[in-house]
Amino acid sequence: MKLIDGVLVLALIAYTDLNGGAAAFNSDAFVRMRPTHGDSEPRDALTIRVDTKRLHASDAPDELAAALRASVTLVSLRTPNDLPVWINAARLDSVTAALSSIHHPSAQSVVTLAIRGGPAIEQQVRETVAEVQAAFNAN
Repeated sequence: MKLIDGVLVLALIAYTDLNGGAAAFNSDAFVRMRPTHGDSEPRDALTIRVDTKRLHASDAPDELAAALRASVTLVSLRTPNDLPVWINAARLDSVTAALSSIHHPSAQSVVTLAIRGGPAIEQQVRETVAEVQAAFNAN
């Protein structure tokens, strides 16, 4: 851990960008990671949210998750599309029940995550509020 240009760097997490190049992000800025899905995202990649930026990686998710676990507490949940999502436990702001009128039919709860320098983001998940609480409290 060190201070670089006024920013606390816990660890630089190496990843491979979609062009095959080497890249890295500050683990302290990490919010969440999930496989990409849908037509608006690159195929067979990972989306990594670091504060106000969205990065894309071609690495295996379990390898990046292992690297992150050395620096942050990760909680693993499932998206409504039944994809894994890894969340930095320190970024949890709240968890509420999903509303059938506005959320995905398979979402049972919504996790709100704090973003430094920007508005909070929501992650819909398959787990109930009680299951999310248990997952975060277990870490």
